Amino acid sequence: MSSGEGDMAGDEECLEPVEGPPVAFALDDVTTEPGRMAPGAASRVGLSRVTLGVRVGRFLAAVGEPGSGVTELLDCLAGTLPPVLGRVHRAAGWPVRRVRPTGLPLELRAWEVVAREVPGGGAPELRCLWRAAGLRWRSQRRVADLSAAARQRLAVARAAAAPPAILLAAQPASAPRGEGAALAAALRGVVDACGITAVLSTADAAAAARADTVVFLHRGRFVDVAAGGNSGAVRAYQDRIGRRM
Repeated sequence: MSSGEGDMAGDEECLEPVEGPPVAFALDDVTTEPGRMAPGAASRVGLSRVTLGVRVGRFLAAVGEPGSGVTELLDCLAGTLPPVLGRVHRAAGWPVRRVRPTGLPLELRAWEVVAREVPGGGAPELRCLWRAAGLRWRSQRRVADLSAAARQRLAVARAAAAPPAILLAAQPASAPRGEGAALAAALRGVVDACGITAVLSTADAAAAARADTVVFLHRGRFVDVAAGGNSGAVRAYQDRIGRRM
């Protein structure tokens, strides 16, 4: 993707170049309906004319504060928030999986949690996942004994255990920085090692910089896009967007 100084809201495109691997998913001029997610819950932001494409084996970070639309973007990709306008396309044979550190079976050892998801329980696949997710020295520990950051890594490994897949992960704004760093590092690892496609929603510039591409949302609209790899540059984009808005 390329970046310009102006807004990317409305009908401007945010698509990766035509050359390269096939597209894992694409949103074509998608608009969703705002509203409440549940009684007593915060209001849901509506996405507004979002166009986005991500290729197989790429890592995208969607950056925004609460109320920016990053949560709604993940829900739309997951199929739990259908568009009222536009279309969502997903590659055939690429299931969408949420990365959920909550609900891990506390009584099992880390390797058992992932082995149950690996087709055939193959040892080479498990070893690859351990290295990629940064769990190599934690495989024999029980989940109950793992730190919150290690559980983030374990959740990524479990979701990535049966590729191909599109992983959707959310870093809550209230999460400690160490947890966000572990989540982003594990996603980066499985994308590189396993050919997984991943999307991370976050407000943390350091976590977002792990991605190949970073898109910025504000009130349900794309407002800018940048290459990943440099947390200082991502933070500068956030500051500039904050001044514009």
